[in-house]
Amino acid sequence: MCGYTKCSTALRMKLQWARLQRQTMLLMENKIFAQDYLKALNLPTIKPIYAALRRATGEWPSFSETQVNASLLGLDPVRQTHSYVLKAATDGGGNNVYPFNSSVWVSQGWTTQRLIETARSIVAQPGLRTIKENSRGQFEQTGVLLVPRYDIDPELPAETMLGVAELKFTTVFGVPLVARVVKVCSEKQHGRTIPTLAKLERENPAAGTLWKCMKVSLETCTQVLALVNDNRHLIDRWAMRVALFFGADWFRLDIMTGNPLLGWRVNEITYPGGIPSVHSGTAAAWKVLLQQYQTQAQTGGVFRRVAESFVLKRIADSTRSAM
Repeated sequence: MCGYTKCSTALRMKLQWARLQRQTMLLMENKIFAQDYLKALNLPTIKPIYAALRRATGEWPSFSETQVNASLLGLDPVRQTHSYVLKAATDGGGNNVYPFNSSVWVSQGWTTQRLIETARSIVAQPGLRTIKENSRGQFEQTGVLLVPRYDIDPELPAETMLGVAELKFTTVFGVPLVARVVKVCSEKQHGRTIPTLAKLERENPAAGTLWKCMKVSLETCTQVLALVNDNRHLIDRWAMRVALFFGADWFRLDIMTGNPLLGWRVNEITYPGGIPSVHSGTAAAWKVLLQQYQTQAQTGGVFRRVAESFVLKRIADSTRSAM
């Protein structure tokens, strides 16, 4: 169930699925379609080496083993170092993500044929298992991407002493409010926790305000804090573009940083993302979401009130119980 500090992931998904147009939600969640809408919003991404869907849609083709192989053969320098990531278009939580480099390729016994077979199995898998809707297949498109790694050339200095990092911003009504910054590792962390560099929150829940380290933080937080505060207006603009385009009340904006040649790149949009829990650090953002609905319940706006009926009922129940 949902409350002021946490919410069941399954319930949140159910609420969003019920309140938001299915086409919109599945567009946001699809990493291939994201290439289109992020480009339209003038947000920089990492262009795929290869991307395909189960069924051809628009400019995106249906999956072809021949085309995967041709894409690899056409990138000799990248292919020699195997500096790319194979991942599913619709999976979350790190499922079906295969980051490669020369060491991983050799030590794990990968071959081009094995990569192609893995890609084919990703495309053929069932869709969102957590949402049991008979009509979901009408809109959902499983797919696969092969994208270059956002790695720093050994000959180039890192943008910061932090190296390559991913900034994960939990965004409420278009305003990033909390952030978790993680170290980008060279290999997949099977059964291991990905190193967290910092957990940040806004000094005030409004765009343009400064960020600060959370009370329980890390030594690296000071470095991360300076980076985020220096770029806070850019982050705010990017988040608001996505929020207004989709009318989304709550999502997570993930940005890659650290490569001086590529600059900042949007890695993905997660909807929903950062569901409040005891350890997620997003409880404060969730409280702001509830307060926004409480104070603006009678006003219109561009945001689709995804969980409005549930949230307002929860607020009413809490108010009555306090009387």
